[in-house]
Amino acid sequence: MPGYLSTNYPTITELVLGVNQRNQAAQHLYQKAGFTKTGQVISGPNGPLLVFTKSLS
Repeated sequence: MPGYLSTNYPTITELVLGVNQRNQAAQHLYQKAGFTKTGQVISGPNGPLLVFTKSLS
């Protein structure tokens, strides 16, 4: 996805996503894909979400 975004949307420099705090498998997967936790926690429809980010630059 990062290659597609930088080719088709060159002004996007960062991906940000929210992961359900209880979903340990997803957190591990995103970290393996290069995302890092920001330390932010936001309220989601099914509980707290941890905010992850990945730079595209």
